[in-house]
Amino acid sequence: KGLGDSRPDFAIFVGASVLSAQGLALGVDGIVPSQGNLIPATCRALYDCAVAGDRDGAEAYQEQLKAFTRLVRDGRSLAQSLGALKAMMGARNLCGPDVLPPLLPPSPQEQETLQQEFTAWHAESAKATRESKCPKVLEEFVFETASFPSCHTATILELPGGELLCAFFGGTAE
Repeated sequence: KGLGDSRPDFAIFVGASVLSAQGLALGVDGIVPSQGNLIPATCRALYDCAVAGDRDGAEAYQEQLKAFTRLVRDGRSLAQSLGALKAMMGARNLCGPDVLPPLLPPSPQEQETLQQEFTAWHAESAKATRESKCPKVLEEFVFETASFPSCHTATILELPGGELLCAFFGGTAE
């Protein structure tokens, strides 16, 4: 029985990416990791494996999320790591590059290093995906460009018919 099964009018989501596979195994309804803004296919593949009962596949994608989290968080405070994630998203035109306090933007040199590390992570992630029993089915962005300069808190939910519903906070500032 899932954690939210006793309340059909209430859904439980895990926001901390390092707990995604564990939460799904315990029966939460979904995951809402900030990394889903930049690496949605990895997050979706983890979810799909968990829902299919492929615990090993879910854990393999969980390891990919942990590696990505280390890339963003390594030696950084929370304010710096969120700024780093936002800079990586901005480099792909998913949002504007600016952050507001208390977030701290990375230096131009650090941004270049982040992009190189992300490229290496992505190549390793793609290799692991090809070897997985639960591969990514589709990888795409919801927005290539948006009518708002800032976006955060991605939420994705599978509807009863199998369609996906996603929502974001979009506006002029974080």
